[in-house]
Amino acid sequence: MNILNGVYLVRGPSSIRVERGTVEVLGAAIGEGGRIVVPSGRSIPVYCEDAVVEVTPQPSAMEKGDPETYKRMSETASLLAESRNPVIIGPSDSGKSTLAVWAYNIAAGRRNSWIMTLDIGQNELYAPGFAALGKAGLPAVPGGSFDLEGTCFIGSFTPRGNEAKYLYCAHKLKKMTGDWMIVDTDGWVSYWEGISLKTALASILDSSFVALIGLDKRAEKLFRDTVGVDTVTLERPPIRAKDRAERRTHRDRLIARQLVDAKKRPIRLKETSIYWAPLFKGEPLDMSTLQNVAGASKPLYGEKSPEGITIVSRRSIRMQGINTLREGWERGLIASLTHKNRGHLAILEKISYTSMTMSVLTSYQGPIDYVEVGVARVDLDSYML
Repeated sequence: MNILNGVYLVRGPSSIRVERGTVEVLGAAIGEGGRIVVPSGRSIPVYCEDAVVEVTPQPSAMEKGDPETYKRMSETASLLAESRNPVIIGPSDSGKSTLAVWAYNIAAGRRNSWIMTLDIGQNELYAPGFAALGKAGLPAVPGGSFDLEGTCFIGSFTPRGNEAKYLYCAHKLKKMTGDWMIVDTDGWVSYWEGISLKTALASILDSSFVALIGLDKRAEKLFRDTVGVDTVTLERPPIRAKDRAERRTHRDRLIARQLVDAKKRPIRLKETSIYWAPLFKGEPLDMSTLQNVAGASKPLYGEKSPEGITIVSRRSIRMQGINTLREGWERGLIASLTHKNRGHLAILEKISYTSMTMSVLTSYQGPIDYVEVGVARVDLDSYML
């Protein structure tokens, strides 16, 4: 029987059960008989005091950690927990989610608390393409189970080009909280476009404290000068960042998690408002008018809106002054079926212009107030097996 003292790092997928003593997991203490699950792809730091633990399925998943890094993270998490709506900013795979959950665990032990994620490329509270707000029982762990309070559809896996929707969703979710919240962000931190978006975010959320991970003095000065908040700067921890293929695999897994038991669902376009799509925002053209406009391009559908004429055809065409879409333009686009301010993930499959119905793949079968169509696209076939 090994008695453990000090800092350890536990790699997922694994489970820890405390047989004796006390284990602190990201600011929350676990006593005898307590158990946590570390999700796949995650490494969780823990602090042991005269502890005996069972690690399954492999004891080797638990190894010695760095006490100085643990101390610095713990001190920063405590500062965040004492601040108003703190925001964490840094590049991808820099430990933002771990620090956010750490601060949440500390704060949730004292008051009603929430965690908001704006990491729309790797959203582990709900699904990529969405911002989300939720809370969890203690101890919460990154990638663990959270009870959702609200979601907000952005429709992209990056805020670049979608800055207005990004800030709108942050403001919308903030209004749902009644107390303290910690805000985890995406990894777009280019200077100065990505950083300037984060300064606007901190201002909109009325944040009093910002943690900067792996950023330079210019970013810290920008926050102090333009937002007027206190900041703390942390070095990026020595962990390997995911490459593009690994990030895509992780994103696909998060999407698939929300499509368990998903079914094809038809939506009548004439009975539902469609937002952010390149179509369904004007008056449909009758077939004779459409033939005169599109000629031999074999048009399927067309409409006239304040933005001009848009035509869908069976083959690619270019027509001056007319927006053209090829049949099947919608396949694989992510979407949101929204009801009572809560967005539910869907993936567009096919639009029938004869019956004016849209077929989507979704686990949500409840009422729909409106549909939002995103710009991010996934491989639909991989979710329909």
